[in-house]
Amino acid sequence: MKSAARTVFQNNELLRHLDSGGIDRVAQLAARRSYEGALALGIDDPRVHYNLANVDAREGRLGQAVLVGLVGSLGPG
Repeated sequence: MKSAARTVFQNNELLRHLDSGGIDRVAQLAARRSYEGALALGIDDPRVHYNLANVDAREGRLGQAVLVGLVGSLGPG
């Protein structure tokens, strides 16, 4: 489970670097899959929810971004 969490946060670093020059759609999709995969594995970390909400917002899915962000702010459980 730790390696999955490490992958999630490494992808977040990738996304942050791409943001400076404009986000690439492929990286955005990879980030989404990574964060959704982490949640599916039971990694219920507010940072994962936050990052997934950021991907939603970048895709123009603002309602989903707010919902994901709110769920993440409630913390595990």
